[in-house]
Amino acid sequence: MESNKKILFIMHMPPPVHGAAVVGKQIYDSHLVRSTFDCVFLNPAASDNVEEIGHFSMKKLLAMGRFYRLVRRTLEQEKPQLVYITPSTWDWGFYRDCITMWILKSHRCSVVAHFHNKPKLSFTRKWYNKWLYKRFFNQIDAIFLAAKLADTFRGYIAPERMHICPNGIPGLATEPIPVKHGTYTFLFVSNMMTEKGVDVLLDACALLKGMGLHFCCNFVGRWSDISEDDFVDRCSNLHVEDCVSALGAKYGQEKDACFAQADAFVFPTFYHGECLSLVVLEAMQHALPVITTTEGALSEVVDDGKTGFLVAKKDSLHLAEKMRFLIEHPEMGREMGAKGLAKYKNEYTADVFENRLCSILYDCVQNY
Repeated sequence: MESNKKILFIMHMPPPVHGAAVVGKQIYDSHLVRSTFDCVFLNPAASDNVEEIGHFSMKKLLAMGRFYRLVRRTLEQEKPQLVYITPSTWDWGFYRDCITMWILKSHRCSVVAHFHNKPKLSFTRKWYNKWLYKRFFNQIDAIFLAAKLADTFRGYIAPERMHICPNGIPGLATEPIPVKHGTYTFLFVSNMMTEKGVDVLLDACALLKGMGLHFCCNFVGRWSDISEDDFVDRCSNLHVEDCVSALGAKYGQEKDACFAQADAFVFPTFYHGECLSLVVLEAMQHALPVITTTEGALSEVVDDGKTGFLVAKKDSLHLAEKMRFLIEHPEMGREMGAKGLAKYKNEYTADVFENRLCSILYDCVQNY
């Protein structure tokens, strides 16, 4: 693959830390991407933290105006052969990105849009949003994280212009070596949000304790719509203080240590924007069995009964049953984790992701 074509990358990078921003930083740091294309980067982020994402404010309005002027100036100066953009698919972020897309099309740019989220059905069914989707997707290429996530927009995009590219994450420095301990340990890693399933997991822990099972469950993540006080109060009300711990946000080696000390990963998300969660890939990378839901494309990542379990959303009893199974059958859990690690190495490494992405971008820019 050879190409020195210029690509303008309009993509989010931390802060704040969320899935699309982490992938954006990965692309920015990629030697393969930079060596294959002449790259120019712009970050459209208008939020300082995760809580601000999806909410309109005057600060964001002013930032948007500055960003649109920067896009125009960059297009005029750099004259890219292709523009890569990571737009939102719904809510005010979609309307914001519609303006960016209008600017790109007014400059006759070839565009490939890489989607890291999915819309609510109530949003896609509104007639004026359908009208906007039709114009937004006209004559662009689109990248989705999984075939399931592309279904919503198949009526708006020509099939030959739809591409599938699952996320991938960098490998560990060494093979995962679990820390031996006596108590079966579950791990949750995400922002401490209701929609990520924090309360559902706490209820499941209470059920397990009521069954007389011995275990511990560690929650790792920054406080969000669930505060530390709320969490402590709920643990006290459920009488699970002795088996549940909140460790706060962890990054790098500290987060890896939390994975190493766990026997299984639990992620009972029902977050409407969930697509292909990076923390699930991290759990597979650490050879942990994964219990999660069918939200987004998670059912394409976790093979039910093979690399973990898929449970019903908001169903703490179903979740507790699968957690109990792993406590009582630890060897089967280790076998699941080993299969998950093999799947990660085959499908979800950073190298696999970067090669897929570069191949898609190469095909798109060649058509310029």
